[in-house]
Amino acid sequence: MKDLVVLILVIMILFFIWNGRQGKTSTYAAGDVNLDAPVPPMIVQAIIEKVQSMKPDMAPIDTLFVNIQPDGSYTSRVLFFDTKHFLGTQYDVNAKVNTDGSVDILKIGDSATVDPTVGYKPDVYQPWTDVVKNLDAQFQGALKGYKNQPPQPNLTNISTAYNQGMIVNQTNLQTRS
Repeated sequence: MKDLVVLILVIMILFFIWNGRQGKTSTYAAGDVNLDAPVPPMIVQAIIEKVQSMKPDMAPIDTLFVNIQPDGSYTSRVLFFDTKHFLGTQYDVNAKVNTDGSVDILKIGDSATVDPTVGYKPDVYQPWTDVVKNLDAQFQGALKGYKNQPPQPNLTNISTAYNQGMIVNQTNLQTRS
């Protein structure tokens, strides 16, 4: 049984060594590009990462399209979220992916003009001491106004209210009750 396990391990090791030594390298020319083939997700990811390395405030939202060109470069349109100004920005990107996986951005530009004054405006806060002073002034004004008001007439002080001029006539008081 031991011999069988050792034999299987030796066969596996030889198999992996033999397959690892077959160096398959591939190159392609611009004429070898199949324009109808789908673009691999790794290439899309590499292009987006390169744009993010150039513009770190951008977070990708959606990839509208990525098309391969006859010369082997890629044209794409990607929607990004600008985390600095809190707005969406759409970029047209022309990129070349090298055989080692590195990406060269040939051209990048906005597909629409951006007005940075329209985005999110940060709040402007007042110091807490100003807020407390404002509240105190409002409370003091309300208390002062409340203290200066004459007492309201009711059925228990009819004669006093009429004598002090709180009511204009007797009928007015009766309609309030």
